Amino acid sequence: MGQKHGGRAKGTKNKRTVALEEKLEALGCDPFEDLVTIAQDATTPLELKVNILKDLLQYVAPKRKAIEVSGGDQPVQIEVVTGIDRGMNSAE
Repeated sequence: MGQKHGGRAKGTKNKRTVALEEKLEALGCDPFEDLVTIAQDATTPLELKVNILKDLLQYVAPKRKAIEVSGGDQPVQIEVVTGIDRGMNSAE
C-alpha cells in the first residue's frame, strides 16, 4: 500500500468533537468537573460515587493488564507492603 495523503493530521479533533467542545464551553458546562462535584457530594449514594470515579479514573491512570504469576512447583508467596504500621511485627 502507498502512503496516505490528505485527511486530518494524527491527534487533530474532528468537526463534531470541536463543535461539541465549543457548545459545552458556551453553556459553561464542564462534564468532568460536574461529575467530580457529584461524586464529592455527601448525599450521593456510594454506588453512584464508585461508578463515577471508575469512569473518571480511566482518564488519569492507565488500565493495567493482568499478568500470570507462576512459581513452578512451588507455592507463590505475595508480600503486600503498604507502609502502614499495624503493630503485627512490633518487638516491644
